[in-house]
Amino acid sequence: MDLQKMWRKESRKRIKNQLRCERVNRNWPLHAQRVLEVFREVAAEGDKHGVALFVAEPEWFQPSFDDFGQRNGKFPLGETAVILWFMTRQTGTGVLERTEEGEKHTIDYEEGAQLVVHHSPGQGIVQVFFTPPKIEKNGKKNNALLYTHTYNTDDITRDWVMRLVPSFFTFNRVESLLERPSVLDRMLVRWWWFTDIRNRRGYLEKLQHVLTPWELLMIAGATAPMLWLINWLWNLLTPVNL
Repeated sequence: MDLQKMWRKESRKRIKNQLRCERVNRNWPLHAQRVLEVFREVAAEGDKHGVALFVAEPEWFQPSFDDFGQRNGKFPLGETAVILWFMTRQTGTGVLERTEEGEKHTIDYEEGAQLVVHHSPGQGIVQVFFTPPKIEKNGKKNNALLYTHTYNTDDITRDWVMRLVPSFFTFNRVESLLERPSVLDRMLVRWWWFTDIRNRRGYLEKLQHVLTPWELLMIAGATAPMLWLINWLWNLLTPVNL
């Protein structure tokens, strides 16, 4: 094996990927602005229909500072995202606690689902996540669905961003306690979880299936009589050689 030839080939691939990453990272702010504009349009239209949505911008779109010219808090380095999410809503349930000091009411809230368009400069990749709603009282962090991704920011057109929104609405209907999804909605979201590349590679905490064990059992129960009938007809119609 020619060692120099092997390394020349490897170097070409590394340089090609490095140039691709640099191009994606250079163009991301422009495409992030496009995503932001679409999300703002969606949120504005949602207001007309009585649905409250919030749009979160990448850090470079938020130039607010304190008196010393710095912003307080924890901020991600390098990675940025544009986020569209449903506002927090009351679930209509809660807890009434009576003590000698008096009564205390605790109302449960559901934090809305999020559509996250996320950029990772190290990989030169833009990923789209759907984060499920969660009830604030349990404090449990939910896994986010990796819906799609691209290694080329040229893919991030207005139509590409717009096509994400109906799927996000479907995801929210299925995962929210306050919505009523159809059977098709549920099957679609199950399929998205099943085809998430992290699920195929076993990265998620729990393996996601298209069908539940109960559904598999029902299918098996419904299939058994049909198989028996097919076998009976085959034996009936097949001549026996004496």
